[in-house]
Amino acid sequence: MAVAALVLGILALVLGWVPILGWILALLGFIFGLIAVIKGQKKGMAWTGFILSIIGGCELSIIAACVN
Repeated sequence: MAVAALVLGILALVLGWVPILGWILALLGFIFGLIAVIKGQKKGMAWTGFILSIIGGCELSIIAACVN
């Protein structure tokens, strides 16, 4: 779960300009990161994926606000 959260968080951050895909990746990364943190799996990777997903979601929100 921690590795999945990290990968999804990175992808959400990089692919933030793709509207629907970015939201899906950020949401899944957030969920997997939260689950991994609660289970205590590889805390560094879990927290990093969790935080990157939040940053990716913020990036998507800013891009959506600027486009509209």
